Amino acid sequence: MITIYPKAFDKVNSDTNALTESVVLLAKNQGYHAWRQNNIAIPNRRFIGLKGVPDIIGFHKTTGMFLAIEIKRGRDKMSKAQKEFFSIAENSKCLCGVVKKYEDALDLFVIEYKYT
Repeated sequence: MITIYPKAFDKVNSDTNALTESVVLLAKNQGYHAWRQNNIAIPNRRFIGLKGVPDIIGFHKTTGMFLAIEIKRGRDKMSKAQKEFFSIAENSKCLCGVVKKYEDALDLFVIEYKYT
C-alpha cells in the first residue's frame, strides 16, 4: 500500500509535465519499460507519425504487455485519433488509460493507496 500525502501531490496534479514524469516513473516501478512519447508538429513539415499515439507508451519487461497512457488536464479531451488508438489497444488487451491526476495512474496499475 502506498501512502499519499495530499500536499506533496498538489504540484504533481497541477503541472502536466510533473504528472507525466511521475506516471512514467510509476510505470517503471511496476516493471514497465516506459517513456514519454512526444508527437509534436514541426512547422513547415508534414506530420509523418502515427496520429493518436498516447503521451506515455511502453511494455512490461516480463510479460510484454503494451502500455498506453494519455495525460489529460483540465477540460482537455481525447481527439478522434486518440479514441481510435485506445479502442484498438483495449481490444488487443493492452493496459491503457487516461490519467487526469496521479491517483488515476495508481488505479490503472491497481495499486492500493490511502491518504494521510
